[in-house]
Amino acid sequence: MDFKYIVAGKVISLPVNPQKIAVQFKEPSTHELRRASIGEKSEIGEFENRIEIPGEKITVVDVPQPKPQLENKALASAHYALNADSTVEKTVPVFKLGSSQVVPSDRILIGFHPQTNASAKNIIADINGKVLREDNNEYLIQLPATADPLDTVTRLAKLAEISYAEPDFITIGKHTPLKPVREEGETNGTESFSRCKRSKEELTADNAVGKTQEPLAVKQYALAITQTLAAKELISPNKDISIAILDEGVDLRHPDLANSIIGTYDATEDDSDQSPMPWDAHGTACAGLAAAVPSNEVGMQGVAGGCSLMAVRLAYSSTKGGNWITTPSAIKAAIKWAWQQGADVLSNSWGGGAPSTAVINEFENARTQGRNGKGCIIVIAAGNSSGPVDFPGDQPNVLTVSASNEYDEPKTKTSQDGEYWWGSNFGPEVDIAAPGVHNYTVDMVGIDGYNEANDIHGNYTDFNGTSSATPIVAGVAALVLSANPNLSEAQVREIIINTAEKAGKVVYKNGHNNQMGYGRINALKAVNAALNNNIV
Repeated sequence: MDFKYIVAGKVISLPVNPQKIAVQFKEPSTHELRRASIGEKSEIGEFENRIEIPGEKITVVDVPQPKPQLENKALASAHYALNADSTVEKTVPVFKLGSSQVVPSDRILIGFHPQTNASAKNIIADINGKVLREDNNEYLIQLPATADPLDTVTRLAKLAEISYAEPDFITIGKHTPLKPVREEGETNGTESFSRCKRSKEELTADNAVGKTQEPLAVKQYALAITQTLAAKELISPNKDISIAILDEGVDLRHPDLANSIIGTYDATEDDSDQSPMPWDAHGTACAGLAAAVPSNEVGMQGVAGGCSLMAVRLAYSSTKGGNWITTPSAIKAAIKWAWQQGADVLSNSWGGGAPSTAVINEFENARTQGRNGKGCIIVIAAGNSSGPVDFPGDQPNVLTVSASNEYDEPKTKTSQDGEYWWGSNFGPEVDIAAPGVHNYTVDMVGIDGYNEANDIHGNYTDFNGTSSATPIVAGVAALVLSANPNLSEAQVREIIINTAEKAGKVVYKNGHNNQMGYGRINALKAVNAALNNNIV
């Protein structure tokens, strides 16, 4: 049965994935114990195919499907068999949301109406909850191990005192559309973003541009097409303006980034060490496009190179080639830390998880309270599945970014760039387009990251997706603030939208196109508008 809850006045319906089940074992749940418990059950798939979520003590396993029409029966049998096992605490359903899997944790998020917050202590006590975090009238609550988080949330949502109640869902998914590689015996029809990966040979070929001495305009066409280089002839990026990269961590060892970092936070562990896993290169690539400063002859420059960076980790992959893991509580903590530490621009190259009121509220706090009341500029990727805009890019009062290409076309599966395996998401929520293919940027140092070449060239990579378009827009926002730091977030959004190029050879109705938004970003026109206070 689908699980339904309400976010921003909309009913969110999450369909159960009949091919997966999530198991929480009693402690101590050793590897051997879990293997024995799962391996002896015919209702469960191979142990080696599991997904471990280490910090959550949850294992996601396959449910074999003998016949499609029997999938619900097979799922019910798997739940029954596992819950009858003395080593199992409980099982919970796995929901499918696009290419992501969504699993309820043993935590819930609750918001109380301000005038009824005094009732919070009693209501939390009634569910035997433990307060993990309190933020004004919003709470992160841990439930007893045996409690059903879905049932608890459904009951709480009916109370008059409650503004919202939602599970602290664990989202398991991918983010960047690297070229899929078919396994032996597979066909084109089986390629999906859930398995996206690149071989070492492909990376070597893709990054060959870094081993030549092409002019910057060739290696980084986005700087030319967006007129960023011309904009930086008018103003210098201001180190007092900072961009927070909310992602999977940034490699602080990279010489093109090291001198720009002014703050770090890991929202997944609640500490300052946001160091990414050796294979988690996404945040580093984003940071480079936003604000890298070249340190060598094969380096690159970020759009706002010279401005400062904050590295904020809100997700991670537990294994090489594994899935991204995050939760609304971690995302909320990341956003809060960034704006309270003084970030001017929040760059979010992620999306597609379960919608969350807690996340929406924290973005709104950043937008209205950040920058001493002038508001943080929030930039969010539209998504890469050639479909509707992902959450949270579908929210108002943010800059939602779609991808274009080097030919100034909307990025689709048939656009001239040749990246046939993905297309930018689209819809009325898209505000601005920016280059999202073949973006040359920094990679993790050494053999870590996307490019495994063990020399200086291996510290750079080719990067794509609305993930790569987003930090370009974040960089332009930082240039606009460098030109005029007194602008409000709404004024920065207006400038970026109003100065966009009507590119793409598409029809703009009332100035807007669902693929390109209000146009492809133009840094020179945006900076000029900021310098001249040219705000409509």
